[in-house]
Amino acid sequence: MLTQTNYYQDKEHISNSMLSWLNQSPAYFKSQLDSQSVATDAMILGSAFHCCTLEPDKFDNEYYVMPKIDKRTKIGKEEYENHIQAAGDRYIINTEQYSKIIAMKDAMLENKTIAELLTVNNGVPESVNVWEEKVQDDDGETHVVKCKSLIDFRIDDQDLVVDLKTTSSVASFTSSIRKFGYDRQAAFYLRGLQANELVSPDARFLFACVEKEAPFEIAMFELDKSILDIANADIDNLLKQYVICKKNNYYPKRYETFDGDLNLVTLSSEDIYK
Repeated sequence: MLTQTNYYQDKEHISNSMLSWLNQSPAYFKSQLDSQSVATDAMILGSAFHCCTLEPDKFDNEYYVMPKIDKRTKIGKEEYENHIQAAGDRYIINTEQYSKIIAMKDAMLENKTIAELLTVNNGVPESVNVWEEKVQDDDGETHVVKCKSLIDFRIDDQDLVVDLKTTSSVASFTSSIRKFGYDRQAAFYLRGLQANELVSPDARFLFACVEKEAPFEIAMFELDKSILDIANADIDNLLKQYVICKKNNYYPKRYETFDGDLNLVTLSSEDIYK
């Protein structure tokens, strides 16, 4: 069974992050799939912010705040080792990171609009959703692709999905949407929830964003149907590419074709000087 605990270690189901790897190139997708998943500091900080904001009761069980310690001294080294033992298998964050997490959380929940969304009694935080996509390859053969998503927050009776995002700038978040595939994420998550009849085809997907530095500006964004339609077409193409790669056990590099040839890229002045 797929849960929050084993979600990132699972490689049987396709996630939006995996589609992002595939979008770079099938070769990059395969290299990431074959590598050992290691949580980066940025990933831990993001997960800790989500937990603190959406599931505060779980925070102390999953994260340990390490006080500032001078490890150059014998006493400091001993104190540090004691804290490591006390942390156990919890993720460790330092006091500076913890202060930033609290500041971001406060910035969001002090806002009436966001607070009302994230504190409704029937909201479902951090839920794992799995479903199957049926995809045809170029030969007309149908393949079943197992998919997954980790939904930040659902309000089923409002037909609403909310995703928390930390960003360097809410003013430039629109450029981050395409850069990081957030448009595809919204479409992917919605189609998975629709597959399990948890939301309707008219469900809304909102991004609740907060900046990672003071004054921790906040904003909310919603993608309209025209964007989601384009993103869904992108998902269809990537899933088809995935089944072709898997069927042939061949994962070409970015400019390679499936028959092993290399595409010649002709560049125009607009490509160089735009």
